[in-house]
Amino acid sequence: MRGSRTPEHRIRYVDGLRAVAVLLVVANHAMLHSPALRVPVAFASLAHLLLEGAHGVDLFFVLSGFCLSYPVLERLHREGAARFNLARYFAKRIIRIVPPYYAAIAVLLLVPFTRAGAGAADVLKQLLFLDWHTSFLNGSFWTLCVELRWYFVFPIALVLWVNRPRAFWAVAAASTILYGATRMHAPDVGTLLPFMLGIVAADMEVRGVQTQRIAAALLPVFVLAALVLERSASMPSPFGGESAIFFVQTNPGWQLAAFALVLLSARVTALRALLSTAPFTAVGLASYSIYLLHEPIVTIAEGRAGLPFAQGIALAYACALAGGFAFWALFERVWTSGPLKARAVGVLEPLCERLAQRLQVPPQMVLWQSSAPPRMPPTVTEPVTP
Repeated sequence: MRGSRTPEHRIRYVDGLRAVAVLLVVANHAMLHSPALRVPVAFASLAHLLLEGAHGVDLFFVLSGFCLSYPVLERLHREGAARFNLARYFAKRIIRIVPPYYAAIAVLLLVPFTRAGAGAADVLKQLLFLDWHTSFLNGSFWTLCVELRWYFVFPIALVLWVNRPRAFWAVAAASTILYGATRMHAPDVGTLLPFMLGIVAADMEVRGVQTQRIAAALLPVFVLAALVLERSASMPSPFGGESAIFFVQTNPGWQLAAFALVLLSARVTALRALLSTAPFTAVGLASYSIYLLHEPIVTIAEGRAGLPFAQGIALAYACALAGGFAFWALFERVWTSGPLKARAVGVLEPLCERLAQRLQVPPQMVLWQSSAPPRMPPTVTEPVTP
């Protein structure tokens, strides 16, 4: 299908992993919002498995760190030095994330069902990426608020990884300890580890490190640890409205499992080939659009259809994917490539440069200067970040 053809300069298996992440999240919400509260005994195990799809969010955070750092680390590995243009980085992040997000808010405002409990103040807070006691039009929007804040931390994390790896690991460990053992039990602290692990995974991909054996051995260990930790580790939701009754079920075990899955996908030929197939890459390409709209669509589809458990879940999945692909074709696609994106970045980048100057922040950073001869990069291409 011509419209879903993967653009150049993408790592195809990363698109496949995005598909896995969004399909897991849709599964979780299809179960979470299912009107069939009395799950048939025959589907009890399936119901628990669907709820575990929430950890697709952990995979999304790892992939975010991976995609942001890969182009810079690839240049560093190839040329021995790399410059990081802060103004261009923020301009591209804003153009990539904000317009589709605002379009999704506009679409959801047209659906009366999604406005339940969300007032004008809540809509304004969502437009400003504020998530404290916010009644979201789509409960999944909380991750975008957290990720936007981590975009400001990312340049610092990348500098630490390149120049002070011990400090990098100290920060990652400290965030895990603070999240698990203190009152700083908040989304920003709890999701820093996977974001940083994405940087590590990108560096391993660039260097061609053979990690398949250790990743294959550790993945089941991390999953088992995550299941054990789930009994005592959960993140109380900081959001108002109906979402306040839910918990963000993430812990270091799931985050490390997502990291191991990324490493495994990079080096196991059969898995990499599977994730690079057209169905996976097509879903991965539209994963942001699917994520932006899927939860309200799932809720409406299951609530209106009145189908038995299995059929209701299947219908919710089909509607979420169809709605996401339609939104991608109509609203998101123009911001991922082409003249509109180029013009928008060209307008916003000078504004970011002027803001950086006023804040006395250097517009560019030299991450590392190596005296060693440049090494050839692996045979992959630069990814388009999500």
